Amino acid sequence: MIVAATSLPTLIWRSIASPDQVGAGIAGLRLPRDALWMALALATVVSVLAMNVTGPADFGPAQPARPGPLAQVLILGSLLVMAVFALHFAGRALGGAGRFGTALAMVAWLEVMGVTLRLAGFGLGVLLGPVASAALPALAAGLLIWITLHFVRALHGFAGLGGAVATLVLALLTLGLGLGLLLLSIDILSQGGLSRV
Repeated sequence: MIVAATSLPTLIWRSIASPDQVGAGIAGLRLPRDALWMALALATVVSVLAMNVTGPADFGPAQPARPGPLAQVLILGSLLVMAVFALHFAGRALGGAGRFGTALAMVAWLEVMGVTLRLAGFGLGVLLGPVASAALPALAAGLLIWITLHFVRALHGFAGLGGAVATLVLALLTLGLGLGLLLLSIDILSQGGLSRV
């Protein structure tokens, strides 16, 4: 199998060069659910570390306060968990046949790819200068979306990328709605609950 028998650097490169094949390989895996949750948690921690290494420097108290590392892990982890559910159920609603465990594995690996692209972009930005630093994040984001579409197609068994695009759009809308409700709930609780409305 292309995923199980491949080294990490090769798998990262194949995810870029042949995302459909890697997506199909991940879809064929049957890993324990506990292992997949641990992989997602590890990817979250590594991603937060990468964000703090490559993020903007702190130039003083005039900058808005940033959440601490633990808060960043909790926020990103919550978003990734919601992304797993959104991709799974959005694809199912559109006629897909993906398994929840496969969606979990793919989101974890997509986060690894995101970290890899972020670190690669940071390194190239240091070498090539500020112009490259401004353009590379957009290129990395476009590449990650392209990989995601192929993964979603493999996840749900769609015949073409149209179903993957529709699934991704529906998943993003669902995530936006979920985040809006979550923020509204936090705002209500912070003001003392509905009894004070």
